[in-house]
Amino acid sequence: MSPLPAHETKHEPLLHYPVLPTPLVLDLTQSDTTQTTTGSTLWLGAQVLAVYLLELYGAGSKPPRNAKQLRAIDLGAGVGLTANVLAMLGFEVVATDLGVVVDAVLAGNVRANEERVRAWGGGGVMVRELDWFVAPEEWDWGGEVSIAPPRVTTTTTEDCNGISPCFDVVVTADTLYVKELVAPLVRTMKALSVTSKKGRRCPPVFVALERRDPEVIEYALELAKKEGFDCRRIPDARLTKCLESAGVKWEKEDWDGVEIWKWTLKV
Repeated sequence: MSPLPAHETKHEPLLHYPVLPTPLVLDLTQSDTTQTTTGSTLWLGAQVLAVYLLELYGAGSKPPRNAKQLRAIDLGAGVGLTANVLAMLGFEVVATDLGVVVDAVLAGNVRANEERVRAWGGGGVMVRELDWFVAPEEWDWGGEVSIAPPRVTTTTTEDCNGISPCFDVVVTADTLYVKELVAPLVRTMKALSVTSKKGRRCPPVFVALERRDPEVIEYALELAKKEGFDCRRIPDARLTKCLESAGVKWEKEDWDGVEIWKWTLKV
């Protein structure tokens, strides 16, 4: 059965979410009582990004068979759909958000799906708080709860507690909606791209968004380019094909305004 678009399920406290084209179903708790953030319910950008990542990294209907362990970080992971999908694909994932979202939905959703994702043959998900307003030079990768809490006393860039600042892919969905968050988010993406550089190549940053406020989106793209990112939009025709191949039965108006971009830091 095809998942419903997010705008039709905001009232549901628990989603039994089919990850097509795989046979797996994720249990995703939502909360509409977290008044300080929009990250506690599912949004369309994450849904479309999840389908695109499944097609891009080739899960199909079978468990992943990665030759090497890949690492990913999800910025503003929300209810954890994208993070869990990346884990299904064989990635070891660091799912990050503000503490209020971690406590309300993210940590619980990771725990609820960990066993079935592992049984599928996938990787794992570690949850950490990450506040984009904390400068990257103050990040603490050794923190058991938070990479960037409001107050940081220790800085480390070594692999601690299973987390390294080096990633093969960076993702974020539904995080570009107010102008004041744009600069901190772009700074965070750039810092992760720099620490994850291998040779002369930086990892792809996949950005899923809804163009609800075009001014905010254009500001984000301009700032990203100014900071050295090459920004390329994934064509709608490609996304349509991904949805159709996965058996997600939506009309175009169901996900109208959703865009996925690939940002790559030029070095």
